[in-house]
Amino acid sequence: MYRKEIDGLRSVAVLPVILFHAGFGIFSGGFVGVDVFFVISGYLITGILLRELQEGRFSILKFYERRARRILPALFAVMLACLPFAWAWMLPTAFEQFARSIIAVCVFVSNVLFWRESGYFAADAEEKPLLHTWSLAVEEQYYVIFPLFLALLWRFRGQWALIGTASVAAVSLVLCEWAARHYPDANFYLLPTRAWELLAGSLCAFWHSSARRRSLGGADPWLASAGLALIVFAIFAFDEHTPFPSIYTLVPVLGAALILLFADADRAAGWILARRAPVFIGLISYSAYLWHQPLFAFARIRSFNEPDMTLMGGLAILSLALAYLTWRYVEAPFRAPGYVAAQRPGLALTQSRILGLSVVGLVAFAAMGAAMLSMPRPVPSGVNAALAALEPWRDTDECAIDTTPDTARVSRCLHSAQGEKLALLIGDSHAGAISLPMREAMAVAGYKLISFSHPACYPVLGARRLPMPVSQRCQDMMQLAYDASLSRPDAPVFLFSRWVLNLDGTRFDNGVGGVEKGKDGAVQVTSDGFATGPDRKADVIRYSVQSLADLAKSGRLVVIKGFPEAGWSVPLRLQKRALFEGGEVSSISIPADRVMARLKGADALLDALEAQGARMIDPAPIVCAQGAAGQCVQYDGTDLLYRDDDHPSLVAGRQIAKRAVEVLP
Repeated sequence: MYRKEIDGLRSVAVLPVILFHAGFGIFSGGFVGVDVFFVISGYLITGILLRELQEGRFSILKFYERRARRILPALFAVMLACLPFAWAWMLPTAFEQFARSIIAVCVFVSNVLFWRESGYFAADAEEKPLLHTWSLAVEEQYYVIFPLFLALLWRFRGQWALIGTASVAAVSLVLCEWAARHYPDANFYLLPTRAWELLAGSLCAFWHSSARRRSLGGADPWLASAGLALIVFAIFAFDEHTPFPSIYTLVPVLGAALILLFADADRAAGWILARRAPVFIGLISYSAYLWHQPLFAFARIRSFNEPDMTLMGGLAILSLALAYLTWRYVEAPFRAPGYVAAQRPGLALTQSRILGLSVVGLVAFAAMGAAMLSMPRPVPSGVNAALAALEPWRDTDECAIDTTPDTARVSRCLHSAQGEKLALLIGDSHAGAISLPMREAMAVAGYKLISFSHPACYPVLGARRLPMPVSQRCQDMMQLAYDASLSRPDAPVFLFSRWVLNLDGTRFDNGVGGVEKGKDGAVQVTSDGFATGPDRKADVIRYSVQSLADLAKSGRLVVIKGFPEAGWSVPLRLQKRALFEGGEVSSISIPADRVMARLKGADALLDALEAQGARMIDPAPIVCAQGAAGQCVQYDGTDLLYRDDDHPSLVAGRQIAKRAVEVLP
């Protein structure tokens, strides 16, 4: 039985997703719309399967035919529309990634591909035209497994199908919560940790297919309204820092389930969802979902800066207009088996034709993607040379302790440095970016370097940042680094960090600001809560200075101040200018006042450390003293000074290392 309120619920799912991806900050949790889609999909698919199993007419080929009619025609239309824009506007690496994504979409594993490439909230993810197909891949994998699973259990006893579905859903939810803490990217993209959301919809379908009364009487409209409120709450309260999916995802999933179970088109939330506008948007929601990401991605690809909200809002409206046309002229004809036959009797879209055309289309697009991988994307020689110089930046030395704390390696490095001069480099990914040039410069000066770096890790004991696995590894890394500094009280200690970002995003395990010393003299921060108070940044600065006070007073702490932030990915901007403006690029720069204003956010911390006795190295002149007055040069026509938007390149790293050598005893 058709339920208008379910189409209305689809509109509640798709509009926040579109507005979130457009960059409207108020819809910070708009990504939960995908989770609502998962619940709806699980509910509708399971409802169809249960009816067919109960009536003894289940056919796996018929099931796949329906899925092919529903998913593939519109998907093929959008992929085809992307091709000319990808060829005209995408840079070599991005074009290659796009080609791989086409192949991945055709074999239903784009979620695996995007998991391997980057996180969903990463900046470069916004320029992937087919990123959103990860959710289609999750559903397609579910379609492959679940009907066979359900049919198998149904052969024994219908109740076993319910028990089996509930059991798998429970295991998937537990796995999801565990993975949110340990493998957040895999947790986001992969079916095992997303299955419980689809199966939540499946369990709703079991409830409606059972002999029990569906209605709870007067409680129904209240429960449905509570469900809508839960979804709306998640849309506005969640953001990219919310561990997701995780136990938090129960909020929109439970909300969708309550609407599916208890909404009625004539009452309360169901009445709202069943109005003409939500139903219409729900009808075109699949095509709208397909169109929005390519439109936004190509707008960002073609722009040097983030497109303004007027443009993104216009593209959001355009995605709905294109969705209507696609629904009217592509989706609807293929979903109605008799439509084409009525128009052209000789071209009836029978089951065999639909399945055959689907296979041909998937193979053709996959072959197209494979061919695109071998298509050359020319870049001017000077640009190529500058980009090539970015490559060998990683420090592969035994004593470059990067990302994973390794006590055994540190012990070996300390042992091998006995009788030698030793220096330590501690910090986040910025320290990792200069580890190689620092090692080279220190070796020339007669010092052995041990570097400790971890992305998004504030180089102070007790610091905590989300997600949880990053936070724990960060703390372990810093403890290892500072223990090493205690074992060599003669070694200068260099700290390098993205100070402003870390000050904004760091919590401490210490809720009251107390700093203790262990029996061995190591500085330790107590574990009795998080930093609190009206000015948390001031708390972080105070704790940082307390933690580093002894090291600073010893005279061996050297702090490398913040590297000027470009405001955009400099290598990407260089390539875009070469592609869109033609030829070589003479330079890329930015007004110095914009750069220096960003750096001032960490001045209070750095001044306080300097007052305690720490020595300072300022890398800003490396960038801001090379160009015309008032400009910070990011590319001088030969060398890139940035690896992205904030990390120093190898060239800039060597300049920082040169300054570091100058302050050695």
